[in-house]
Amino acid sequence: MAELLRAEKLSRHFGGVKALTNVNLTVNEGEILGVIGPNGAGKSTLFNVLTGFYKPSDGKIHYKNRDITGRPVFETAKSGITRTFQNIRLFDQVSVLQNMLVGMHTQLRPKFTEILFKKPDAIPEEIRGRKDAEEVLDSFGLLDVAHITAGNLPYGKKRRLEIARAFISKPSLLLLDEPSAGMNPSETVEMMKFIKDIRDKGPTVVVIEHNMKLIMGISDRVAVLNFGEKIADGTPAEVQANHEVIEAYLGKEEE
Repeated sequence: MAELLRAEKLSRHFGGVKALTNVNLTVNEGEILGVIGPNGAGKSTLFNVLTGFYKPSDGKIHYKNRDITGRPVFETAKSGITRTFQNIRLFDQVSVLQNMLVGMHTQLRPKFTEILFKKPDAIPEEIRGRKDAEEVLDSFGLLDVAHITAGNLPYGKKRRLEIARAFISKPSLLLLDEPSAGMNPSETVEMMKFIKDIRDKGPTVVVIEHNMKLIMGISDRVAVLNFGEKIADGTPAEVQANHEVIEAYLGKEEE
């Protein structure tokens, strides 16, 4: 597989708190990479640094052989890296379709505000945008709720919508932060298939999860963080057999 993203000695400190320390991470085109670790391991901080929400304290990020270290969020998104959040962040007061149009801001030539307020030059672009949004909603099983207010959706469909909104910007790299959080076992199984289907549609996927069944069931490779440092990287089977990983989750066996 060709390399898509490479983080070298990536660190992020908040005063005396070292959330990430010298993390080396490679993401290859076409794979699903799982990122796991105990609470406070630095997983969400890693996503925040990779996507420009935080600037790294040290280290470099290369994406498609270009240095994107410290670029702001909008530039990172425009370059082809999008993400979801552990806590769902939808525009609850507008429709599902309008949420999708917001996600297309990097693809539409007129600004989203011009489309929203129906300026004449924006009408053809709005028509194209709506058509594209409806096609993605259909493929994600959400077309039947396109005109429902997003805040009225059931929890599982809200998760699906957030991922669809990230997907519609046509990313090369999609980062999913705990997509199965709050789901029951049957919903989690559906999410596993859903994530595989997304990867098959084009983007490389990186997933943060606490649900080991999901991570081990969908990942081609798994990276493990603990106290802000990467302690393992390998196939699901290799990671599950790694003694340092077992100790990170279960604690060291007393002598």
